[in-house]
Amino acid sequence: MNLAGPPPAWPIYKYQPITTLTLSNLSKRKLWASPPSAFNDPFECRLQRTDSPRGLEQLRLDNPQLSHLKDEAFVSLAIAQFEQQFAKWGIVCFSQRADDIMMWSHYANHHRGMCLGFSHAVKTPIEEAVYPIEYTDDYPALRFDQIWHGEGLARVLHAKYSGWKYECELRRITVDRVGLQDYPGHLSSVVFGLRTSDGDQDLVRKVVGTDDTVGFLKASLDPMRYKMNIIPA
Repeated sequence: MNLAGPPPAWPIYKYQPITTLTLSNLSKRKLWASPPSAFNDPFECRLQRTDSPRGLEQLRLDNPQLSHLKDEAFVSLAIAQFEQQFAKWGIVCFSQRADDIMMWSHYANHHRGMCLGFSHAVKTPIEEAVYPIEYTDDYPALRFDQIWHGEGLARVLHAKYSGWKYECELRRITVDRVGLQDYPGHLSSVVFGLRTSDGDQDLVRKVVGTDDTVGFLKASLDPMRYKMNIIPA
């Protein structure tokens, strides 16, 4: 994974159901950052293996008090300690697409929710630290000699089973807390689903208020294909 690579293509999107909680967050212009344990995929963010002799050597140099342990026990202990550490981190997941049928089904209450669109804004590199997921069939190997770099924890936390590739996911990770986080950019659009009720649409419009920089869109069925078209609401 190359964290120094090109930035995401804007806008980026966040699928959500329409609930009291998401409406409250919308009014505050905030998103909820969840710990890895809250994800629906138990395979995510797992530190399963390392295949770097140099990394193991560095790990031993950094922890001389554990020199009596054999390699397997040493690695297992190190992995457990790192997992305890990042279990407290907050993660917000985004997508590059607002028109994915599966995403609407899984994350927006079966097409009854909304999809928030964010356009590029001038922010610091930390505030705008949104990076794409690497889809793979194998667990990425943890490099203990590059633990805080792109080939270390960052690669593990941005890896996902290839079966999820349709999500076109991007991820922002905050190491200091779980909870409400600022938007990654300017809220530029709200897309309503195929089944979003008129009442819920009215609620969302009222919460957004008089901000005329936010456009309202809706999904519509394509007459020829299994496809959604995004049109003005």
